[in-house]
Amino acid sequence: MPSMGNRRRREKGEGQTGHYSISTVFHGAFSNSEMDALEELLNSSMPIPNVKRKPHQDEEEPAGDIGVRLNINLRERCRMHDLNEALDDLRAVIPYAHGSTVRKLSKIATLLLAKNHIIMQSSAIDELRQMVTTLQKQVKDLEEKIRDEEATVSS
Repeated sequence: MPSMGNRRRREKGEGQTGHYSISTVFHGAFSNSEMDALEELLNSSMPIPNVKRKPHQDEEEPAGDIGVRLNINLRERCRMHDLNEALDDLRAVIPYAHGSTVRKLSKIATLLLAKNHIIMQSSAIDELRQMVTTLQKQVKDLEEKIRDEEATVSS
């Protein structure tokens, strides 16, 4: 079963690495004509003005400012989608109770659990290294003992 992340990647479309299409992000939020106008505005080669202040509530934003704001919002939305996708992938590989009755881990709980799991795995690796070193030393001692016994038997 494909994960939610795979579905999102397919929706991004060809040649749009890391970015979602406008129609994917705003699906159902605007009419077709509004979506066309949005895409035209964002894809236009109109120069983007250097905005130094926010307009007052009673002022209208120029079309370029709306396009800039929509672009920024789109990038942030994509960034959050990517972050949430990565956290979902992390939840899938760290050991905790998965199931329909278990609540999904929060972002911070996921990161803390992953950190603790990594620390635990590192400790296990260190213990295994110590065991291997001890076993290697025991094998070396036994080989030496066997050589000594063979030398005493042959003489």
